[in-house]
Amino acid sequence: MVLNIFKHKNKPDHNKQSAEIRMIQNDIQTVAEKYEATRQQLLKNLELINTIL
Repeated sequence: MVLNIFKHKNKPDHNKQSAEIRMIQNDIQTVAEKYEATRQQLLKNLELINTIL
């Protein structure tokens, strides 16, 4: 009789990790798009201010 002295570690759930990574990537993409839209709006506002001045 052979005794198994090595306990199996819980393997990470790669599917769950992949799904979480995709969600984070989507969140980053959304934030990047909002940042760019805000940046563009600020540039337009600056342009308008400069024409007024």
